[in-house]
Amino acid sequence: MNPTTTHFQRTLLAGLVAAGLSACGGGGSDSGGTGSFSLSITDAPVDNVTEVVVTFTAVTLKPADGDAITITLDTPQSINLLDYQNGASLTLVEDETVTAGDYAWIRLELDQDNTYIVDGTGQHDLTIPSSAQTGLKLNNSFALAADEMLAYTIDFNLRQSVHLTGAGDYIMRPTLRMVKDDEAGTLKGSVDVATVTSSDPSCSTPMAVYVFEEGDSVDDMDGDDGDPIATVNLAMDGVNDYTVSPLDPGTYTVALACNSDQDTAEDGDPATDDDNYGETGDADDMSFYGEANVTITAGEMTTHDFN
Repeated sequence: MNPTTTHFQRTLLAGLVAAGLSACGGGGSDSGGTGSFSLSITDAPVDNVTEVVVTFTAVTLKPADGDAITITLDTPQSINLLDYQNGASLTLVEDETVTAGDYAWIRLELDQDNTYIVDGTGQHDLTIPSSAQTGLKLNNSFALAADEMLAYTIDFNLRQSVHLTGAGDYIMRPTLRMVKDDEAGTLKGSVDVATVTSSDPSCSTPMAVYVFEEGDSVDDMDGDDGDPIATVNLAMDGVNDYTVSPLDPGTYTVALACNSDQDTAEDGDPATDDDNYGETGDADDMSFYGEANVTITAGEMTTHDFN
C-alpha cells in the first residue's frame, strides 16, 4: 500500500466513522456531550501468503439505545492486513469528536467480491461466511464520557482465522480482538536462534511467538477457546526481534513455536490439519520451546527473550 493511498484511506474512513458515531449518540449519562474517539487495526500473521486484502464498504455502529446507523463509503476501501504486523498498526480514526454515551457494537461491512488472498500460485477468492449479511461484527460494548479521549485497536488474528480447505479454497472465519489503548501493554523480545536450535535440535525454523491466556495449555491451533490470543512470526533476519501489541494487562503464557508454518486453525479436514503437534518421527512436526509466564502492565513494555 503506497503512502498516498494509505493517507486517503485513513482520511476517508476516519471521516465516515466519525460521522456515524456523531449521528448515533449514546444512551449513557454523558449523552449530549462530546469526547474524542480513535480506532486502529493491527494483525497477527498467517503463513504462506503474501497478501490478505479485505475491502470495506460501510461502517455500522449501534448505540445502546436506538437503531443502528450504517454509513456507506462512496468508494470501497481495500486494505492488505499483512502490512500491519509485529506491533505496527493503521489508524482508521484519529481524535475525532463524537457524541458521548454508551455503544453496543461496531460492524465493518465488506465487499466479498473484492476480498482476496495472494499466495505463491496467485490471487484467490477469500470467502468470509455470512459477510454479506453480518460483515465483521465486534460485540465489544464501550462507553465514551464527555471530554474523554478514547482509543481502541482491533487485532485481526489471521493465523487463527484463515483456513485452506482440502479443495484448495481459502475461508476466513474472523477472530477479532479489541483492546483499549490506554489499558494495553506491549511484549517485546528477541530469539537467539542458534542457541535455541542447539539446545533443542527438533526446534527448526520458521518460528513464531505464541501468547496464551494464563492457565491455557501451550498447544497448536485447534479452533477452540484454548487457542493463542496473539501470535507473531519471527522475521529470521539475523536480528530476530519480535513485538506483540496491544495486550490487555495480566499474566500470559508465552512460547516459541518451532516449524510454525505447520500450524493452521483446524477445520476438521485431515488434508489441511497437518501440524501433527504432539506426534513423533516427523521432522516437520511443529513443537514449542521455552514456555514461560510474563506479566503485562498497562502502558508499559515487558521484555522476554528466548535463548
